[in-house]
Amino acid sequence: MPNESQPDFAAAKTVDFEQIPVVDISDIHTKDGFGRIAQELVKTAEEIGFFYIKGHGIDPRQIENAFAASNGSLPFPQLTKARLR
Repeated sequence: MPNESQPDFAAAKTVDFEQIPVVDISDIHTKDGFGRIAQELVKTAEEIGFFYIKGHGIDPRQIENAFAASNGSLPFPQLTKARLR
């Protein structure tokens, strides 16, 4: 049972995949941006449990390469990969 200082993350509500919030962090380095974004991330993590990040500045090709590397590039049979999950 969580105490007063710890949120009950197990109580986060269920949402459809399309309803996962998107948090824009593009102004994280501005005067008020860091605090506002931090509050939004904490609130979203407590209430939903998941979020997407946009405005991070990572090159889309680098993201695509990371997804490609993680999607079946391991030389293990599917049965072995399923056991690793």
